[in-house]
Parts: sequence; structure tokens; C-alpha cells
Amino acid sequence: MLLEGDSPIIAKLNGIHEAGSSTLRAGSIEPFRGYPVELKNRYGVYLCYTEPSEQLVRSRILDEVREVGQNLGIGLFVAGQHSPDGHPIHTTLLEGLYQGDDENARDLCFGTHPGILHYGGLHDSVIGYHPQYTKVATRIHELRDGYYNPQLTKSWEITFNAVLVDKGPVLLAATEIPQEILDMRSELTEIYDRAHVKPLPLDNLLHMTLTRMTMPVDQSKSDEYIERIEDIHRRVIENPLQLLVKGIFRGHAFDMLQGRETLYR
Repeated sequence: MLLEGDSPIIAKLNGIHEAGSSTLRAGSIEPFRGYPVELKNRYGVYLCYTEPSEQLVRSRILDEVREVGQNLGIGLFVAGQHSPDGHPIHTTLLEGLYQGDDENARDLCFGTHPGILHYGGLHDSVIGYHPQYTKVATRIHELRDGYYNPQLTKSWEITFNAVLVDKGPVLLAATEIPQEILDMRSELTEIYDRAHVKPLPLDNLLHMTLTRMTMPVDQSKSDEYIERIEDIHRRVIENPLQLLVKGIFRGHAFDMLQGRETLYR
């Protein structure tokens, strides 16, 4: 067991780590070959972090995981690197799945169609223009700037204190989810429902994906790899990372993962 405690969040994180470790030991990891374009059917709202916070993730975790990979002959796709070698460091607030086949209708629904301003009568079916979405975005920026919560005098910090082995990826996760995150996810669920986009729940999970395996670990070295990641975890849980929110990204999941930073809001 990686984490002690009996909360639903800790149970979820322990389950991820145990399943990921078992998959690694069984040699059943599928190499990561890039993100499928089908991810354009996912609309997402994501948190991004300040450059000092991203540098903290690199220096405390990513640099060591990359070194472990090199020593064990594991190919890694790493967060914080430019596409096609990595994706932006981010945390998913909530994604929703468009289940139709019409790309124009999808992009109008997501509010990402290039001609969106020429369409009249924007209403609940356009996610990016939904008034409740504006409230979510405003709350994120208020939290970031310290106005929403008087106790946050400078910036909105989120504490991450667990490093997990998933089925290929390494995750950085939080053992407690701020109420503000839960409220925002609830509001986004309502927005997606109104737009007939299927919400993709993230129950009991607040995390970021740090690496993916492009060349899986040799089974004979899987225990060493898991042990090294657990060593990183032990240091992180003793000295958690406090990451400052810079802002949000909203739009196609595919665009975010490709590093289309022009869509940051």
C-alpha cells in the first residue's frame, strides 16, 4: 500500500498504483504512440501553472524520472516538453465527450468554430459561451489572485503529495481535493449536460500525468523501476509540492495536449 488512510481519495490512488505496478510486472504495458485525433471530440477545462511551479515539478520529479528511464532503457514522453516529445503540464478540471459525427456541429458546440462570432443566438448549447462557464473561469482567476478566498493573499495554491505508477504513466496526485475544485466540477457537469456533451467524471482524483512510456520497461527491471518511483513518492509525501495556478485552458483536449497555448484563457 502506497498511502495510509481510509478516505475514498486515498483508496483510489492506492488502487491506481497497485494496478499499474501489477501491469508493469506482467509486461502488459502498451507503448504510447501519440494522441489520437479522436480527442478532438473531447472538450476540456484544464488548470495550468506558473513557470516557477512547473520548474518545481521538473526539478523535484521529472528530472529524476527521466534519469531512471535512461538508466533502465525506458523511453518516456514527458510533460513540460514541446510536442511531439511531451505535453503541457496541466491538471484536468473536467472533460466532456461529444458523441456525434458532425465536426462543424461539434466545434460550434464547443465554441471553438472559427466562424462562431457570425452565428447568432448563442445559448446553452455552446459550452464556451455558457454564462455558467464564465462564472467558473472568473472563480478560477479570483482564486488565483486571492480575492475569492481571503486566506489566499497572493495566489491559488494546490497541494500535490503523491507520485503513482499507473499503467504506463507516472502521475502526480493530491490526497485531498479542494472544495473549490469539487464545486467547479459540479458546475461544469451541468454545463456539459445542457450542451448534450457527456461528462467524463474524475471522482476522487486530482492529478497530472507526468510521463508516458514510449518504450516499456523490461520485465526483469520492473521492480527496480517501481521502487525508484516509490522513493520519489516518499520524498514528495514528506515535502509536498505547492503549485500556483496561472490560469485555464478550454477547448479540444487534442489541442491542449499538442501545446496550443493560444487557447489559454
